[in-house]
Amino acid sequence: MLDLAEPEWHLAEPEQDELSLLIALPEAQSSAQYPCVAHEQLADTLVAGDLYDAVLVASALTEQDRVADLCAKLGTELIIFEHPTGDQQVLQDALLNITDKLFSDEMPSNLGLQDIRNLKLNADCIFAFTSHLAALDFMATQTIGELADVVYLAHGHSRLNDLKAGSDALEAQLPENSFICASLLSSGRSECTILLGVRKD
Repeated sequence: MLDLAEPEWHLAEPEQDELSLLIALPEAQSSAQYPCVAHEQLADTLVAGDLYDAVLVASALTEQDRVADLCAKLGTELIIFEHPTGDQQVLQDALLNITDKLFSDEMPSNLGLQDIRNLKLNADCIFAFTSHLAALDFMATQTIGELADVVYLAHGHSRLNDLKAGSDALEAQLPENSFICASLLSSGRSECTILLGVRKD
């Protein structure tokens, strides 16, 4: 569980090399920081041979089996984010916010790709939200399975006290053995970013 009372933040394990990510959205968005392709271009982009630490995908793919096979052969982590109603704007904002944080120097610098990998490892699916209330409502009413871990980004000019309050509300819905990685992203799109792992029954 998250404990912001501790004097030190848990720092993400440092990457050995510069982080390389590929972002896949229903429609490609230009970015100066990282490559972003449309869903339909993802498989061909992977075939082209560039190596990535991970591919972050907003919603399920029509060629998901092929993409998963390509990623396995390339040693690239495939991480797919879902939304309970398939809201593509929420998925896009959440995915880009997470990516912005991974490339950001903003303190606290306590979120790394390994945290996202761990979220995937401990869950069967990852749901993304950009509203605190929407995430809490889903956590209270979902019947998919057991709630797992959470990655939470507070946006805007939030203070550590605000971050802790938001984390505490999420923690109250989680099993005792769950983990919350909470951080700040002042430039985040929408209210906040919440990634929630769920283990299916």
